Amino acid sequence: MKRLLAVVLLVACSKKPAEPAAGAEAPPSGAQAAEKPAEAAEKPVEPAEKPAEPAEKPAEPAEKPAEPAEKPAEAPPAEAPPAADSAGGLAPLPPLPAPPDEILPLVARKAALECAPGAADCPALRALAAKVEAEPDAAVELAKSGTDQEKAALRLALRYVRGASCDALLAGAVLDGSGALDPAIAARVAALRIDAAVKPLVERLAKAAAEEAIAIVDTLGAIGSRAAVDALVKALDDQTVAPYWGDVCRNLARNTEVAALKRVQEVGQSLAATDRQAEGCRNAEAAMRMLGSAGELIFNVGGLQQPTGRALVQQSKEHPEVLVISFPATAEATCAAPGEVRARFEVPLDRTGAPILGAGVAGRLVSDAPETAQALYLLQLDALDPKVGGAVSGKIYASHRRFAGNQHLIVSGPFQGTFCGG
Repeated sequence: MKRLLAVVLLVACSKKPAEPAAGAEAPPSGAQAAEKPAEAAEKPVEPAEKPAEPAEKPAEPAEKPAEPAEKPAEAPPAEAPPAADSAGGLAPLPPLPAPPDEILPLVARKAALECAPGAADCPALRALAAKVEAEPDAAVELAKSGTDQEKAALRLALRYVRGASCDALLAGAVLDGSGALDPAIAARVAALRIDAAVKPLVERLAKAAAEEAIAIVDTLGAIGSRAAVDALVKALDDQTVAPYWGDVCRNLARNTEVAALKRVQEVGQSLAATDRQAEGCRNAEAAMRMLGSAGELIFNVGGLQQPTGRALVQQSKEHPEVLVISFPATAEATCAAPGEVRARFEVPLDRTGAPILGAGVAGRLVSDAPETAQALYLLQLDALDPKVGGAVSGKIYASHRRFAGNQHLIVSGPFQGTFCGG
């Protein structure tokens, strides 16, 4: 009798949830509300058949809490949207590893043992660079009093640092132990645009010659600070720098220093100027004058005007600190289908991986021919919307006689473009 009473009560209790369920579905429409009670009446035995389910269901909630406990571990992948934005827009620059726990001299000695001086890349040097960024004062002391082995490793590791905490260290290392320019450190100083390096560079320029002098002038132009540009302006009146005035003019144009236009013009028109001086200063003059014009982009190869589509701008996958600006042959070119590309130029991002806007930067023409290294006189991005399909605008002036089989290249004027992502 007790068992029968229990069954009756169980059936009665199991019917209760079914009625609210029907009521819960009622809001969609009045017709549905009228039909649902009939369906509930047709299935009175179903609740009676499923008493075991409510008994089993509590076990599932008991297990479920384990899932929320695991979710926090999965939270970082949930931050993938920024990575998706990065893949679709500007990708972040690759970070250095976590700094090692060992003291800096020990990390330096380990790098010296594991990394050959000419190695293109070495994990131990990157670890040392991370330690240097974390302890810049200790690195300055190591550069003064460390062993030759430690100093050599430190100098190699400086090629990888990016933080502003290392600017003074890089500026102090831009000249090597003999007082000559260290090309690898100079390249890093140029990439980070370190103003503190201007003084030692200017001091060395007075004694430098040939490729070293050109590299110093180019480094000053890449830094682009007020002090660097002022030093370049003064160099146009320094007879010891006269053989490199063409390169000085090019770097003044790169920094849109229109105030120096008169002097640049004088050097370009001088009968005593060499071909290199005259070509550099005349192209610099043309680049500066182009800044004040409101024309359209001119793309001339071999003396013939060539049509070109919107510029296609993409972050380099191999070197994410660089943007590649491509000029396609047709107006139909897109990021997905660029077709023939007439010329490509590289333009650096800043130390944080952001585009440098509103200022001339140290870009270059992408070419296998080494003589085209000085072809680019001015490249300035005025706007860049960092998402796929975003609008890009800027100004460019490039000219070189030895381009693609001795064809004269001229690219001049404002351009519009599309950002293709990273």
